[in-house]
Amino acid sequence: MRAPLLLPLFALLPLLIGACSKDAPARPNILVITLDTTRADHLGCYGYRRATTPRIDALARESMVYERMTSVTCWTLPSHASLFTGKYPTSHGARYDKDGTFDLSKAIGAAFEGFKARGIDARERTLATILSEAGYATGAAVAGPWLLKVFGLGQGFASYDDSGIDHINGRRADSITDAGLAFVDGATGDDDQPFFLFLNYFDPHYPYVPPGEQFARKFAPGPLTRENVEKPEFQVALYDGEIAYMDQEIGRLLDGLKQRGVYDDTWIIVTADHGELLWDKDGLTGHGHQLSEAEIHIPLIVKEPRADSPGKTGREKSRVTLVDILPTILERLGLPNPAGIQGEPLGEVRHPIVAEFHPLPPWNDSGDWGAIYHGDLKYVFNSQGKGYLADVSTDPHEGQNLAAKRSDDATRLDDLLKKYMASLPRPGKAGPAKELDDETLRALRGLGYVDAEDR
Repeated sequence: MRAPLLLPLFALLPLLIGACSKDAPARPNILVITLDTTRADHLGCYGYRRATTPRIDALARESMVYERMTSVTCWTLPSHASLFTGKYPTSHGARYDKDGTFDLSKAIGAAFEGFKARGIDARERTLATILSEAGYATGAAVAGPWLLKVFGLGQGFASYDDSGIDHINGRRADSITDAGLAFVDGATGDDDQPFFLFLNYFDPHYPYVPPGEQFARKFAPGPLTRENVEKPEFQVALYDGEIAYMDQEIGRLLDGLKQRGVYDDTWIIVTADHGELLWDKDGLTGHGHQLSEAEIHIPLIVKEPRADSPGKTGREKSRVTLVDILPTILERLGLPNPAGIQGEPLGEVRHPIVAEFHPLPPWNDSGDWGAIYHGDLKYVFNSQGKGYLADVSTDPHEGQNLAAKRSDDATRLDDLLKKYMASLPRPGKAGPAKELDDETLRALRGLGYVDAEDR
């Protein structure tokens, strides 16, 4: 009686085998890269005038480039937490918090008493946790102090390399590439277990000190004298030199994947946590000031497995943000989303695109910030009345406040922003205070809080 079933099963075998072949990997390897402090408009594939990123540009030609990718905030910890949880900072809670578990005043001085932060709650289901439970080998190598294990971003990773982050410049790109390739070597044995690898490159973070003359002088408009390097045009050139060095090391990583025969079947997602002000707005530099385009317009480059398949390359103009990456990955793998996430898969994003920043005095007493986009319009709320409305397609530096001229738009977007943020679920209590070890305190001291207003 079972014989009639044999023919349909045999007929399906080629399809079943093909679904698991290298031509269409059922569970691709996944590589997520964050370019710390890297604004989109300083990459060649986003139209930059300098040749800062030839290797990333080459990757972009095999990928979908999202032209309107936005961070959820203007600093590292909450941005990465949103990437890993699919939630905005208001919901995951990893941000500056006067009731937070980590006392940052011990890193930057007693004058900053009450300056605290909290990390990711241990109850959050992160991308690494979900993929590990789904059978992925999970590993990470990180370069910036806010990604140290103590802040919770290592949840779910079987291997989380945060070594060597003990000074102002974090960990160099060559070390991250070496660690990433070492993980791939260990993860690609004889079995068919896919891997999820997260790499954080930190080089463009201030201070801008590209390694070696090749990158330090690459874009310099003149001699690198002590006097010259303090000038804005030299600082921008050094920032670009840091990006160029990082780009070279990412190229070495991609070459390593090709040499190991895993590049084609690896899903590669390149983005950033935030950008960097370079005298673009209000004469400010650095980040963690407000929600300017220089701080939150970031790259997103997505190379599909077998990127030459139709419809997987090109330019995408719809607005997306960091919370959309987790649901994109889970949808592809047929895995359910964790409860309470705000993100949606790329190509299906309907939620409001917002950003938020909640600084604490005395480091930054500018008040709370919120931003929301509608087409080319960007409305920015500030609790001290410093908000504005801008058309970022024609005014990317947000120099013209349209709020009075287009008051209806400003009122509508202000209402939408406040209602949406109020609707988001809140995290649980921060929990008991945690002592930061000496190495973490030393690393955080180098992040520039004390002189942030002077840069």
